Amino acid sequence: TDSTGFARVHVARATLTDGVLQDWQYYSDGNWANNPAASTPLQGIQTNVSEQFNVFKLKGRYVLVTQTRSQENEVFVALSDHPAGPFSQEKQIFKVSEPLAEKKMFAYNTMVHPQFQKEDRILMCYNVNCYEEADLFNHASYYKPRFFWVPIKAILGD
Repeated sequence: TDSTGFARVHVARATLTDGVLQDWQYYSDGNWANNPAASTPLQGIQTNVSEQFNVFKLKGRYVLVTQTRSQENEVFVALSDHPAGPFSQEKQIFKVSEPLAEKKMFAYNTMVHPQFQKEDRILMCYNVNCYEEADLFNHASYYKPRFFWVPIKAILGD
């Protein structure tokens, strides 16, 4: 996060040799640098990106999927032609509708599952947990992922 508490996303790459990631490089204003301090954050993202986010390729575009870092439980996407951005066309595509607050629960870790697509929709999920540990034992169904389908058109706007 930066000095304002806003999460900044940086891009890195590495080579995989004998099961070990090595030779790390960091994206820096259109080039690759060996020093992580030289990296520059992705541009164009207005939402405070969550700790768990996804970037995947869909019909030739790179899609960043994130959930807000607040109790609004909104899922946003932003689009780019390059995995390191800049990203634009940011929009909300989903909002958790179950009454989490009254059950003392929270949603987190939105994930996209791009390998699962059908009828022009793509599968996503989020996890739910409780603020009070006893609730997990009293209501086992609370602590499980929730899956939902998102129309690809809602993501790409095509």
